[in-house]
Amino acid sequence: MLGYVLLLACALAVAVLVTRHVQLGHLQRDIAREQAQEVEELRVLAAEGIDPRTGLPFGRDVARMFDTYLERNGKLAKAHTDNIQICY
Repeated sequence: MLGYVLLLACALAVAVLVTRHVQLGHLQRDIAREQAQEVEELRVLAAEGIDPRTGLPFGRDVARMFDTYLERNGKLAKAHTDNIQICY
């Protein structure tokens, strides 16, 4: 009887470790994909972006470009979190 319990415990531990490993791999892949997307969005804004306050290209005004980028992402993040329902 004790042998079966130990076998079951070992099988459960292996299953948990394999699942953890797979999930961490998915998480790392998702993070890398999202980072690449954010970098590309920032590159496009730097190359083609127009300052909404002036109607002119950002040029060398990096601070204003980042402010615009963060404002846009902040609004998107707020829109996404507004749709999340938390159940207790």
